[in-house]
Amino acid sequence: MACDCITEMNAALAERNTRIQPTLVFGTSERPGFTTVTIVTEKIAPRGKRGIVPLPSFCPFCGTAYEFTATDADAGGSVGQVAA
Repeated sequence: MACDCITEMNAALAERNTRIQPTLVFGTSERPGFTTVTIVTEKIAPRGKRGIVPLPSFCPFCGTAYEFTATDADAGGSVGQVAA
Protein backbone atom coordinates (compact mmCIF):
# COMPACT_ATOMS: atom_id res chain seq x y z
CA MET A 1 0.00 0.00 0.00
CA ALA A 2 1.37 3.39 -0.94
CA CYS A 3 -0.11 5.08 2.15
CA ASP A 4 -2.06 4.25 5.32
CA CYS A 5 -5.21 6.18 4.41
CA ILE A 6 -7.48 3.12 4.17
CA THR A 7 -6.42 1.94 7.64
CA GLU A 8 -6.81 5.44 9.07
CA MET A 9 -10.22 5.95 7.43
CA ASN A 10 -11.45 2.56 8.67
CA ALA A 11 -10.41 3.47 12.22
CA ALA A 12 -12.33 6.74 11.98
CA LEU A 13 -15.38 5.10 10.37
CA ALA A 14 -15.50 2.21 12.88
CA GLU A 15 -17.33 4.35 15.44
CA ARG A 16 -20.12 4.72 12.84
CA ASN A 17 -20.21 0.96 12.10
CA THR A 18 -18.81 1.58 8.62
CA ARG A 19 -15.67 0.67 6.70
CA ILE A 20 -14.16 1.21 3.26
CA GLN A 21 -14.45 -1.67 0.83
CA PRO A 22 -10.90 -2.28 -0.47
CA THR A 23 -9.78 -3.63 -3.82
CA LEU A 24 -6.63 -5.77 -3.95
CA VAL A 25 -4.43 -5.37 -7.02
CA PHE A 26 -2.06 -8.30 -7.34
CA GLY A 27 1.52 -7.48 -8.22
CA THR A 28 3.84 -8.67 -10.92
CA SER A 29 7.57 -9.23 -10.91
CA GLU A 30 7.98 -5.64 -12.18
CA ARG A 31 5.49 -3.94 -9.83
CA PRO A 32 4.32 -4.77 -6.30
CA GLY A 33 0.66 -5.31 -5.52
CA PHE A 34 -1.32 -2.76 -3.53
CA THR A 35 -4.68 -2.09 -1.90
CA THR A 36 -6.91 0.72 -3.15
CA VAL A 37 -10.45 1.88 -2.47
CA THR A 38 -13.34 0.43 -4.44
CA ILE A 39 -15.21 2.90 -6.60
CA VAL A 40 -18.75 1.55 -6.58
CA THR A 41 -20.43 1.54 -9.97
CA GLU A 42 -23.87 0.50 -11.15
CA LYS A 43 -24.69 -1.25 -14.41
CA ILE A 44 -27.23 0.88 -16.31
CA ALA A 45 -28.85 -1.54 -18.76
CA PRO A 46 -29.40 -5.07 -17.39
CA ARG A 47 -28.91 -6.67 -20.82
CA GLY A 48 -26.02 -4.47 -21.92
CA LYS A 49 -22.28 -4.95 -21.65
CA ARG A 50 -20.63 -6.03 -18.41
CA GLY A 51 -20.09 -3.33 -15.86
CA ILE A 52 -16.58 -2.10 -15.07
CA VAL A 53 -14.75 -1.18 -11.88
CA PRO A 54 -12.50 1.87 -12.16
CA LEU A 55 -9.20 1.66 -10.28
CA PRO A 56 -7.86 5.02 -9.11
CA SER A 57 -4.23 5.80 -9.96
CA PHE A 58 -3.86 7.98 -6.84
CA CYS A 59 -5.14 7.69 -3.28
CA PRO A 60 -8.37 9.74 -3.21
CA PHE A 61 -7.59 10.87 0.36
CA CYS A 62 -3.96 12.05 0.25
CA GLY A 63 -3.04 12.00 -3.45
CA THR A 64 -0.17 9.48 -3.17
CA ALA A 65 0.38 7.67 -6.48
CA TYR A 66 -0.37 3.94 -6.55
CA GLU A 67 2.00 1.45 -8.22
CA PHE A 68 -0.40 1.09 -11.16
CA THR A 69 -0.05 2.22 -14.75
CA ALA A 70 -2.40 2.35 -17.73
CA THR A 71 -0.52 -0.57 -19.32
CA ASP A 72 -1.62 -2.77 -16.38
CA ALA A 73 -5.26 -2.43 -17.47
CA ASP A 74 -4.74 -5.11 -20.14
CA ALA A 75 -2.50 -7.35 -18.02
CA GLY A 76 -5.11 -10.03 -17.46
CA GLY A 77 -6.57 -8.77 -14.20
CA SER A 78 -10.18 -9.05 -13.17
CA VAL A 79 -12.71 -8.59 -15.94
CA GLY A 80 -13.88 -5.01 -16.21
CA GLN A 81 -11.20 -3.15 -14.27
CA VAL A 82 -9.95 0.07 -15.82
CA ALA A 83 -7.42 2.67 -14.70
CA ALA A 84 -8.96 5.96 -13.67
